[in-house]
Amino acid sequence: MSGIHTLLIDADDTLWENNIYYERCSQALVEQLAPLGIAADDVMRAIRRHKLEVIPDYGYGPRGYIEALGRSALQLAQEKGLAIGPDFLERSRSCGAMMLHPPLELLPGVRESLRTLAASYRLVLVTKGDNELQRRKLERSGLAEHFEGVYVLEEKDLAAYQRVAADLGTDPGSICMVGNSPKSDINPAIEAGMWAVLIEHPHTWEAEQEAVVISPRMFRCNSFGELPDCLRSMAQFST
Repeated sequence: MSGIHTLLIDADDTLWENNIYYERCSQALVEQLAPLGIAADDVMRAIRRHKLEVIPDYGYGPRGYIEALGRSALQLAQEKGLAIGPDFLERSRSCGAMMLHPPLELLPGVRESLRTLAASYRLVLVTKGDNELQRRKLERSGLAEHFEGVYVLEEKDLAAYQRVAADLGTDPGSICMVGNSPKSDINPAIEAGMWAVLIEHPHTWEAEQEAVVISPRMFRCNSFGELPDCLRSMAQFST
């Protein structure tokens, strides 16, 4: 093995804030439904359920989330025996409208670290969600110049990582995946024979949480700003 020379880097909650805005939108629905006597815990449970249900039809991203808000409000109102109309559902969905044009806030150390890493590695953005929205966020971030390639995947699983490695013409053992999600970033990359660095985020979506595989190719760092040093320490193991 000649060492790591390609970094696959996640976007949402790795390069910039993302899930905190979904959490704020969910809280807006909680506040909208509170006067109807609907408890906050019930609202959050309904949102979690419907967010997962809509993925096959809507994929990941804001459009599915907005649909999940509407379905959650409808379910909870019906359980209360409340008569509702189109305006009610539209107001419920509007709680998530911000996610179609979300704020763009880079996480600490991202810009400086990418500049450093681009001098030594091939950087490729690998994310999932709405293709147009994700590419628009990348352009807004001012980080696009650092990436030699961009993949917006429907799902980040073993098969997806194998396809990316093949498309890049790179041996998986020379690739390191960097991200905040054990389910989408770390475990499938390790399974594909890659290296991985987990940068935990306190607001990672709970559906992306699972036990991290135990592997000598898996490392952790506390922030993106620590990534260059982390990769330097990994070099002794990856050569």
